[in-house]
Amino acid sequence: MDSSTAANGPALYNSRIIDTYLKLLARKYPRVEVPALLNYAGMEPYEVADQGHWFTQEQVDRFHEKIVQLTGNEQISREAGRYAASAESLGAMRQFILAMATPGQALILLATGAGHMTRSTSYKARLISPNKAEVLAIPHPGTLRSPFNVPIAWGSSRPYS
Repeated sequence: MDSSTAANGPALYNSRIIDTYLKLLARKYPRVEVPALLNYAGMEPYEVADQGHWFTQEQVDRFHEKIVQLTGNEQISREAGRYAASAESLGAMRQFILAMATPGQALILLATGAGHMTRSTSYKARLISPNKAEVLAIPHPGTLRSPFNVPIAWGSSRPYS
């Protein structure tokens, strides 16, 4: 199957996103049966393990639907996003590098990294002033995303200090 277009739509979301959810499940929701979850979503464990693999919106929607059902947590996407930024998830070297960055630099790194996780949106970041940064999330034309995929309030230019 072509990595850019699957039978059920374009492949938009990198497997590292799903891997983060699975790490969160192992830590906080160990009762969730991961094989059944992946099967429902039409995903294979080897696909999740392959950092070069991409999933379609339909697969991610089914994954999200089932993970909410199995955990009872309607805010699981928010929790997974926070977990992805945690020291536990980042690892020692990434944590060290981020500790050396200013908040503005961290936002620019975040925007750059986000561009490697999804093909549904382009990200642009810039420093506006010493204590303000702007991060824009620009959806690609014709790409429909589910509400849990949409960045919230990224375009604000509020001070981050």
